[in-house]
Amino acid sequence: MSTLKVDTVQSTGGATIFTHSGGLFKPNSLICQVSATDTDQSISATTDTLVQWGAVDIDTGSYWDSTNHRYTPSVAGWYRIGGQVRAALATNVNSFFSMLIRKNGSQIHDTRYQFSSDTLSNSTLPIGTLFVELNGSGDYIDMYVRTDEATVIHDSAAPYVSTFNFELVHAT
Repeated sequence: MSTLKVDTVQSTGGATIFTHSGGLFKPNSLICQVSATDTDQSISATTDTLVQWGAVDIDTGSYWDSTNHRYTPSVAGWYRIGGQVRAALATNVNSFFSMLIRKNGSQIHDTRYQFSSDTLSNSTLPIGTLFVELNGSGDYIDMYVRTDEATVIHDSAAPYVSTFNFELVHAT
């Protein structure tokens, strides 16, 4: 009986996907999470505004672009995307708040909170989780918000943190 020995296996993007050590395969999934707390980013009414993230909590592949506030991995595959946005909706009367996920500048997802009357209040609103295929050679993901009244996001100190996160779940 022969034994398979693998020291490392790499994807086409050069990132180590898993390693072999002591008889066990250990996954090294690409993960990234950025956040913003108490940075008071102003959002104009009925205008798509790029969400600015102030801190990189973890980025195992170093694919976060802090200048353009986008994730551009060089490993092709399917990524799980999620997070939450803290918004000061009580300062103005809001009837909707949308978090727009974009791929290469085109909207691919909209998590919208909407009411028939102006009833939204200060909240940390979750983004609907989704899977997105990225080609590993230039595809990027970013987030915009839109609301019916001017407001402020990332308006409060911890534990009210806005986050945006990515995880490679299936390399292609």
